[in-house]
Amino acid sequence: MKLFKKILLISVVVHLFFNSSELQAIENIIKSVQIHKNTIKVSVNESFKKKWLRDDFFVEYESDIDLEKIPYSIALLPFTLNIHAIVWISGKNYSIDCMDEDIYYSLEKIKKVIQRMYPNTPFNGNLIPKELVKNKLAVNPIDSKKSTALLFSHGLDSVGLSFDLHKKKQLLISAHGHDDLPVNDFKFWKHEKARFTQYAHDYGHTNAFFRSNYTEFVQRGKLDHKVSPDITGWKLDTTEGVGLFGITAPILFTKGYTELHIASSLTWTAPYPTASTPLVDGHVLLAGSIRLRHGHFDKTRFDKVKLIVDLVNTKDIKKPYLKVCKQNNNQTHKKSLVNCSVNCSKCRLTAISLISLGEDPSLYGFNRASKEICRATKENFFQTKQTPWTAWNFHDIQRKLKLMKKVPADLRWILDVNFKKLDLINYYGTRPKVNWNNYRDIAPDDLIIPKNYVKDLAQPDEKLPSGSHLYDNSDKLHTNFINRWSFQKLCNHVFDPSVKNEIPTTLKSGGATFDPSKVKAGDIIFVRKVDRFMKTMHNKITVPYIMVSHGDFRDTTLNKQLRYLDDKKIIAWFSAHPPQVSHPKYFPLPLGVNQTGKSKKICLDQEKTNNIYRKLRNSSKKKLVSGFFSVSGLHERKNMKSFCKDRPYCSMAQEKLPFEEYLKGMASSVFTLSPRGLGPDCYRTWEALLVGTI
Repeated sequence: MKLFKKILLISVVVHLFFNSSELQAIENIIKSVQIHKNTIKVSVNESFKKKWLRDDFFVEYESDIDLEKIPYSIALLPFTLNIHAIVWISGKNYSIDCMDEDIYYSLEKIKKVIQRMYPNTPFNGNLIPKELVKNKLAVNPIDSKKSTALLFSHGLDSVGLSFDLHKKKQLLISAHGHDDLPVNDFKFWKHEKARFTQYAHDYGHTNAFFRSNYTEFVQRGKLDHKVSPDITGWKLDTTEGVGLFGITAPILFTKGYTELHIASSLTWTAPYPTASTPLVDGHVLLAGSIRLRHGHFDKTRFDKVKLIVDLVNTKDIKKPYLKVCKQNNNQTHKKSLVNCSVNCSKCRLTAISLISLGEDPSLYGFNRASKEICRATKENFFQTKQTPWTAWNFHDIQRKLKLMKKVPADLRWILDVNFKKLDLINYYGTRPKVNWNNYRDIAPDDLIIPKNYVKDLAQPDEKLPSGSHLYDNSDKLHTNFINRWSFQKLCNHVFDPSVKNEIPTTLKSGGATFDPSKVKAGDIIFVRKVDRFMKTMHNKITVPYIMVSHGDFRDTTLNKQLRYLDDKKIIAWFSAHPPQVSHPKYFPLPLGVNQTGKSKKICLDQEKTNNIYRKLRNSSKKKLVSGFFSVSGLHERKNMKSFCKDRPYCSMAQEKLPFEEYLKGMASSVFTLSPRGLGPDCYRTWEALLVGTI
C-alpha cells in the first residue's frame, strides 16, 4: 500500500509538470532556510509572499530544542503547517523540498474535509513535496497513560482540559506570538509567562515555550472575508489546530511525546463548521506515532466551568486563574493585566457561569462584584446585537439553569429569553449550516460522531450535549437503557422468525419476509436464530454485510458459530452473550435490561420506563443488601440464597415479583446480589445501574 501511495504521488507530480505536453515550472514555496540551534527562519517565495504574507516566518524554541539535530522535514513543519491552506486557496502549485510522509497523507485527508466545509470555495492549489520522508521517534516515547502534552493559554478551554487530565503529568506548551500575546510585546509576555509557570508549579506540571510570528506573518486582511464568502476568519476556519501542531512538532519529536492535546472552543452543537474540530485535527499523524487530540468537543463553556468547579470542590484542588478576556491584550487593559470582567462576551459568559454555580468570580480572576457582572451582562444582552457564538452559549446556560433547583435572582432573566427569535449578527458568510451526516465518510477512523448529531443541528432548540454524564434528568426524556429493540432500530434489515407482533416477522404467514435481494453492501442485518439464517439466507446475499444479534439467553453466541466469520462476506458480527473464544471480526454487546415476559411491554414504552428509572435513582436507600433471583437449579444461586436467608442486613425476595415491584425493591438497597444465570451477561447488572444500586 505504501509503495502504491508513492507511485501515486510520483504520477501526480508528473501530471502537474506535464500538462498537454508543455513543461510547467513549479516554484518552490521556500526561498531559503536558516537553522541555527533552536531557531528557524524561512524566507518565502517572493511572489507568494507579496500576495499573501506580511513577512517571512520564524520560530524560536528554548535551548533544549536543537533543530539541527532533528530531521529537516520535521524542522520545516512549523512553516509547512501554517502555510498549506494558503497554498490551497492560491490556486497554484508550489513545491517544497521534503515532507514527513504521514503529514503529507494527513493533509490530503484534511483538504477533503475543508473542501466539504466550504463548498463555495475553490481549493485548487497544491503543496508538492520533492521527497517524502518516513520519520520515526529517535527517543523512547513518553508513556501517554502517565504524561501528555497540552497547548496551554491559561484560558477556560485549556484550563478545563488540563483539569480533566489532572491525573497525568502535563507538558504545558505556550506561545509567545499567539493572537493575544503579540510577538514583539516582551513586557506583556514576561507577565503572562510568569502566570504559565505558576500554574505549572501549582498543579505539578512542566512548561515549554516558543516565540513565533505564526499568527502575524500572514496578511489576514487579504484572507478574512476576501478570498471566499465562506471564510470569515482565516486562522480558525482553516489552520488553527494543525498550525499549532506544526509549531510544536519539534518539541514533541525531541522529547518523545506521542500526543498533543488541544482544547476545543466549539461543540457538536455549533451551527457552522470551522477547521477547529476533531474532524480536522483527528487526521493529523506525524512520524508514525505523534497525534493531535482535539478535546472537549462535547463540552460547552458552562460544562467546562462546572468541570473545574466540581474538581475544585471534590478533589481539594486550588482554584485556577482563568484568563478569558478578549480585550486583555489591548493597551488600556494592560495596565492591570486582568480580565475586564464586564466589557467582553467571554468574561461575561464565564463569570455568570461561575455565579450560577455558587462561586465567587473574584477567586477565578475577575475583579468585579457578582451583582455588577450580572447587571452589565443583562444590559449588554438587551442593548447590543449578539453574535451566534454568544447566543448559543447563553442558550446553553439557559438550559442548565432550568435544571437547577435554585437559580440566582440576578440571572433569572435568562430563563425567559426566546433564543429562536434573536436577531443575530451573521459572521459566518455563505458557508452552509452543519449537517454531520455529510462528514461521516471522511471523518478520522477513530472519531465517532454522536448519534444525536448525525442530523441537521441548525435549530437552537435542539438538544445540547450533556458532556460525559450518563443520565439527563431534564424534563425531556431520552432512552438511557439498553435493550434488544434499541440495537434492532440501528439495523437496515431484520431476520427474526421468533416474534409475531412488535417487528415484522420472517417466514411466517401474514408477516413480512426478510428479502436477501434487498441487502446492499455494508448494510446491517439484525439476526436471531443465527444457524437458521446462515443456512437459509446467507448464500442468497451477494454483498458484504454486518450482522447484529441480541435477545435473551437463547441468543447466546456459541463457540462453534464463530466459524461463520471466516466467510469474507460477513464484515463483522456484534452479539449479546459472547462465546468463550474470540475472533477478530466478533464484538460483544451488552445485554441490557430484561426484555422478556411482562417486562417487555414496559421496555417498549420507553417514556414510561425512563420515568420509572429516573424516580428510582432518586429514591432513598433503606436496606444494605437485597437479592431478587430464582434458584433455578443453579448451585451457586442455592448457596447464595442459603447464606443470606437469616442475615439481618439481607433482604431476599421469596417469590417472583412484578417487574416494577422488583425494580423498587432493588432501588431501596445499597447493594444487590447478582449470581450467574443462564448466560454470561445478566439483566440485573444493567437494571441495578439504572436504579442507582451497586
